[in-house]
Amino acid sequence: MKQHTTSYKSLSSERIKLGIGIGIIGILLLFINTKLKSNDPIYTFSRLDKNRTEAIEIAKEYLLSQKFSLDGYQSVAYSSNFLSSEGLLNRQDKQVAYIIEYEGKYKLRDALSSDELGGMGWTVRFFLPETKREYKVWLLAKYDDAKYPHFRETLSDTAYLPSLSQTDALNLVYNFAKTTEIELLNMDLVKEEKLDKQNRTDYTFKFEGNASHPFTIGDAKRTVEFSVHGNHIGSINGSMKIPEAWEREYREKTIYDNIHMFTFFFIFISLGIIG
Repeated sequence: MKQHTTSYKSLSSERIKLGIGIGIIGILLLFINTKLKSNDPIYTFSRLDKNRTEAIEIAKEYLLSQKFSLDGYQSVAYSSNFLSSEGLLNRQDKQVAYIIEYEGKYKLRDALSSDELGGMGWTVRFFLPETKREYKVWLLAKYDDAKYPHFRETLSDTAYLPSLSQTDALNLVYNFAKTTEIELLNMDLVKEEKLDKQNRTDYTFKFEGNASHPFTIGDAKRTVEFSVHGNHIGSINGSMKIPEAWEREYREKTIYDNIHMFTFFFIFISLGIIG
């Protein structure tokens, strides 16, 4: 009985050239995509460019430049992602979800590049053991200086400080914003609060972006809040004020998605056990 054998036919030179060409194009496209992502803040927001020692030194220099005395203070620092640890496009962060829904990736890139949204950073705490006096500084890991960090001084209610009038305290805020590159253009003063302590007077001033502010997105507003402790700036905090109705709907959708995902995995595992 004869056995039929099929002789091996080598690929033609044209097909080899075509395969090599497709491979080269694939490698080039992969390189271009990687290069683009390496410069895209959507994909680089979680880079940790500073170590703990560098972060503490940057925060310390910032507080000393604001005339705070840190003699005898101890320090601790930990890294943290000020947005989502799951990847921005998974939309785990409500601010990211809101921006993408209303204005897309372009505006998200703009917000990350201009630091309207923070990415990976460090939280640095300076404290005196067994006393109610400490400083916290939140800074972005991508800079070699503090730029515009959020910081907070914690004092006891009975601590003494020279006090200012409300007008002088507001002028202090405006001067501080100007010298530290905090942009208050197209922002309205929406809150002024006086807090009488036992041995000093504190103030809170809150600014909110108006319709002309570049990061007024839909009904969401950019806000910056300052606290004045006695005669100096005691804290800065910037945020994005998202409409309560949208946030409530977003929370409900997130809960629903989590329940749906849990149910799916439960059924999948149950079928695997049964079957």
